[in-house]
Amino acid sequence: MASPYGAEHQKTKARLLPKAYGTPCPRCKKPMLRTQVLELGHSVDLVDDPTSVGDRIEHRSCNREAGLIAGQKHSRYKPSRDW
Repeated sequence: MASPYGAEHQKTKARLLPKAYGTPCPRCKKPMLRTQVLELGHSVDLVDDPTSVGDRIEHRSCNREAGLIAGQKHSRYKPSRDW
């Protein structure tokens, strides 16, 4: 299955990933290790700025949790259905 992310996203991840090993995750501050699954994350969450681009490496679990929390925060302010 092809990645849902474009070539620029993949290039940025490939460029940043080697430098990220051993450094603290920007979200949880725990070290990012070669044995862990890491992803390209956003300093500014996509729900806050849909034009935001991935600019840092994070633990997959931290990245996914942040996305869920941000999405839930924004969904509270929108109607659940159109009337």
